[in-house]
Amino acid sequence: ENSEEWIAAMNDEMASLKKNETWHLVERPIGANIVKNRWVYRIKENSDGSVARFKARLVAKGFTQKKGIDFQETFAPVVKMTSVRTILAIAAHEDMELVQFDVKTAFLHGELEEEIFMEQPIGYNDNSGRVCRLQKSLYGLKQAPRCWNEKFHSFLKQFGLNRSKADNCVYISNNCGAKTILGLYVDDGLLASTSKEFVTKMIKFLEQHFDMEVRNIDCFLGLQIIRERKLKLLKVHQETFIRKILTRFAMNECKPVKCPSDVGTKLVKSENFDGSFPYRELIGSLMYAMLGTRPDIAFAVSKLAQFLDCSNE
Repeated sequence: ENSEEWIAAMNDEMASLKKNETWHLVERPIGANIVKNRWVYRIKENSDGSVARFKARLVAKGFTQKKGIDFQETFAPVVKMTSVRTILAIAAHEDMELVQFDVKTAFLHGELEEEIFMEQPIGYNDNSGRVCRLQKSLYGLKQAPRCWNEKFHSFLKQFGLNRSKADNCVYISNNCGAKTILGLYVDDGLLASTSKEFVTKMIKFLEQHFDMEVRNIDCFLGLQIIRERKLKLLKVHQETFIRKILTRFAMNECKPVKCPSDVGTKLVKSENFDGSFPYRELIGSLMYAMLGTRPDIAFAVSKLAQFLDCSNE
């Protein structure tokens, strides 16, 4: 289904990799660890749930890497959900310009310190027996998020933004009389500023180095955002995400309740549970909604999470 769209998406990904000079082909080195790869497919949606575009991504199989040979440090921070809500609240209160951006093929910009060899991509192998000598980072590599974060951090610092002490993925600037706050979640950015000119200048600076998609805020990290700027109001909800949870776990016909748990409810381990129900996935989905816009379900979710270790027994 949609094979033409997926093939076009794969060709687009390969074109991006070639343009970025992510690798060059070399003879297979004797005794070297050769990292494997695979394709990952995803449909990117608009805020209303409609199809925005088909996306194919070539990813390295990080589990085939060897520590000390193919990678060293791997940790990379992401913006906290509390920071995202704080940025939105400040932007609404101070009537700031508010945009979001997505850096395309972000991980490919990371600079690798290690020498890494990879098999040629599935479907694009020239059957020469050669392998890819990676020159840039690639999705799936264990150090890829860290390499990208350090790369983007260096450009933000160069532009005059300072990393917040409260959140390593929040950057603040008061340059040119403009208050500016930026939140970064991997390759998705949320930018708020009191100066439209500063936003334009900063975006142009970043676009000189990265291929970016910039648009007015509407949906960020699954948070649907509705802004009434004249009234200095900004509404945040996760209706689309929550409906997907209900559909996935066959509860889309359930009746809504005001309280997620009855007073005095005591949960006990089920003796008949066979482990076929994706309990961990359900709790993870509920936790994301809880952290985003539904703190009212926090107590109930915390109680349910106490049974994660025995959900598959």
